Amino acid sequence: MKLRPHWTAYAVFLAVLSYHFFVLWKTSVDIPFWDEWETLNAHARPSGTLSLKWLTAQHNEHRIVFTRLLTWAHYQLHHWDLRVAILTNFVLYTLILGTIAYWVRKIHPDFKRWILALFMTFLLSPINSENHGWAFQSQFHFTILFFLLSSTQLFHPSQSRSRLLLGSLFAVCELYTFGSGIVFAIVLGVTFSVFKILRAHRNHTHAQKEILSLATVLLILGAGLGSWLYGFHPVDSHPQLALPYQLSFWRFFSNLVSLGFGYLPVNFLIGMICVTWISIPIYLSLKKIYQLNRHGNSLVTADQTQEDAWRWMNLTWVLGVLGALSAITLGRAGFGVQASKTSRYAEIAMMLVPWVLCLWYLELKDQPKLKLKAIWITAIIAFFGFGQHKSFGRYQDARVGRLEGVQCVREFYQGKNDGNCPSLYPMPIADYLRRAQALQMSFTQ
Repeated sequence: MKLRPHWTAYAVFLAVLSYHFFVLWKTSVDIPFWDEWETLNAHARPSGTLSLKWLTAQHNEHRIVFTRLLTWAHYQLHHWDLRVAILTNFVLYTLILGTIAYWVRKIHPDFKRWILALFMTFLLSPINSENHGWAFQSQFHFTILFFLLSSTQLFHPSQSRSRLLLGSLFAVCELYTFGSGIVFAIVLGVTFSVFKILRAHRNHTHAQKEILSLATVLLILGAGLGSWLYGFHPVDSHPQLALPYQLSFWRFFSNLVSLGFGYLPVNFLIGMICVTWISIPIYLSLKKIYQLNRHGNSLVTADQTQEDAWRWMNLTWVLGVLGALSAITLGRAGFGVQASKTSRYAEIAMMLVPWVLCLWYLELKDQPKLKLKAIWITAIIAFFGFGQHKSFGRYQDARVGRLEGVQCVREFYQGKNDGNCPSLYPMPIADYLRRAQALQMSFTQ
């Protein structure tokens, strides 16, 4: 029996997805880790009535409303079993992959499903282990999900009032997911503004409608941003900012980009190759946008209008990721270039793989040979990156540290130590453990 390539691709994707879930199920431990202990401080509300003050309170430079809501829900359902929370996070991540696949196919109905399945398999790489193996990291999933939901509604070709309103509300939700959500929302606001202004420029008849809808979206987004900024205070523990005119910025940034293609070793050359490969379709997109709008009120077909909306949506995805990686670079490059390979950042950078591929596909849709070459080159770049790191052993390594922490917690409750468990948190957790006991949470079963 001849094995068809599309069935093979589907089987590979589902096998890796199932295996990843199985590994998480086998290695997860019901014990809070690092920042998760803050959920048990005296002002937190994992039980009882929700407090808006707690939900919107800063965590470092972030406001993680949806992560806290999810934590509260887990407590109500099963007293915050961290194993269940970790598996729930992976289901949430799977939802993101499904959403990406749906919209890529929506933009490109002729995009081969099996090719998309193979590229989506890269996003199941264990280099993103920190976000998958740590329940607290749902904030990364939420920020990407709301970015997808907001951009797909705001740039939908119909431009209906209901979609624009929904997209605006999703963008406000995005602000309250994680620090990168602020960057995503700002990029979204800028690209949507240019998109609507150009539409008004092309069609004077509907110019007033376009500007009015833009003003409404920006008003909602601005109100959300204002509420986010209210009471915000800067974090003092971070190093000096790295600015774009400094070499340290580009070394860190390029290595963040290459992390998205699976490259863990620090290598400036590989990073710049990845940056260059991403920049080409961005240039082609901007060129197409210029060509469409250079004659102002020229006759533009319905098909061109629809393609323009898809192009802006796809361009916003890529620019949003690059904006988020730039913000990470500004704040984290001072820790040294090696910090660019931190696992948690991989999730944002990895989104470049399907989104850049989609952009290449759009810009070369009338040049099938070049399009095929772009697909192959993107696949080769990603394969040589992700292919070097196939081991899921890092989950077992994390499990060993968590189990050491469980033993430390058990000894605390037996009166054998003072609650200093460095494998779980750099500071003593005695007060947190007493609160957990009061809330009927058990981390020693």
